[in-house]
Amino acid sequence: MSIAIDSSVPQLDVDPYSDDFLADPYPHYVTLREAGPVVWLRPLGVYAVARHAEVATVLRDWETFTTRRGFGLTDMAVDVPLVDSPEYAQFADNPAMNTFGMRMLLDGARPDPPDNAQFRKVFTTLLAPGAVRPLRERFAAEAEEIVGRVIARGSFDAARELAEVYVLKMLCDTVGLPEEGREHLFLYGDMAMNTSGPRDRRYLDSIAAAVPAVEWVAGVCQRDRLSGEGIGAQLFAMADEGIITHEDAGNYVRAFPTAGVDTTASTIANAIFDLIESPDQWQLLREQPSLARRAFQETMRRDVAPQPLFRTTTRSVELGGATLEEGRKVLVLLGAANRDPRRFEDPDRFDIRRDASGHLGFGTGIHACPGQTLAMLEGECLLGALARQVERIELDGEPVRRANNTLHTWAKLPVRVSASAHTP
Repeated sequence: MSIAIDSSVPQLDVDPYSDDFLADPYPHYVTLREAGPVVWLRPLGVYAVARHAEVATVLRDWETFTTRRGFGLTDMAVDVPLVDSPEYAQFADNPAMNTFGMRMLLDGARPDPPDNAQFRKVFTTLLAPGAVRPLRERFAAEAEEIVGRVIARGSFDAARELAEVYVLKMLCDTVGLPEEGREHLFLYGDMAMNTSGPRDRRYLDSIAAAVPAVEWVAGVCQRDRLSGEGIGAQLFAMADEGIITHEDAGNYVRAFPTAGVDTTASTIANAIFDLIESPDQWQLLREQPSLARRAFQETMRRDVAPQPLFRTTTRSVELGGATLEEGRKVLVLLGAANRDPRRFEDPDRFDIRRDASGHLGFGTGIHACPGQTLAMLEGECLLGALARQVERIELDGEPVRRANNTLHTWAKLPVRVSASAHTP
């Protein structure tokens, strides 16, 4: 069946989930931005927005551009849910793979107001700046220790052995997840981050690989498996007080491994690569480690790891001079918006002195990332520790891109370093 679209909208043969696009999306973003404020992507049969103004408009107007029908390509109002599809039949006998939480995760459903009001209230309380501030000393000390450990070796994988190790420890310790089995969270996160795209081989293979991780997460996000201190314990204490249900408490604990590990670790790896590729900025950071927070913010703008997501129109709406019908998927490209020259001067340049406020790396509006205070602290502490302890950092081999439908980052980032003469 043919789909009627606004004749004024440019139609492009661009597939944002092709290997070529995922390997280097930025040239494609230029094409999309310059084609118009709204474009139609023939390979997917969806609208797309790549300019900052339109992306911000879509993200802020949750009433018109909903997440209820999925934040991925799957339209939960018309498509067969993945868990009910033939592709998922191999997991039919596994209870952990057939929970309500897995259904919501794999098909990308997210509640809009008022259904998400409780979730937002709980997380904005637990992760408010005042609640995160007491964590700074512990996060900074751990960053210094981990950086000191890897630089003693001279060369290491900055993605796997630094960014991932640090974020995994800090988030799991903060939530109160057990130490044994934490490595499962990267396969779990890889699956979760593939959910924005089509049901391609990349996505389906990531689900199959994550089965043990799903089982581990289901087991450890229970009250009796969490430490007595940490955010997990706080959530169950809220349940005891009747603020949330005990079922909600367990579901909220699972939100951390779903969205809090891969995204932050991947963006930190991108920041390290950006600093290697911009030696003047690395030197500036070494001279002024206090710029570490700005360095991470600039990476959130220029090279944020999670880049595409979707909304669905709830009514006929005008956007960028085009009329979008009700029930149309809209691909929102955060990575393209953050490099829009209409919003940022010289946007391709990595500049840690830049005021990057206004970037959309954490989203914006009612669905903005509630964990951004925690991510900012992790990014700031680890980049600051690198600046204090490392004099030179350079590539030690060819980096390898990670194959993921959502994350633009590195599977391997081999680096060689020399320690600073004034290492703490």
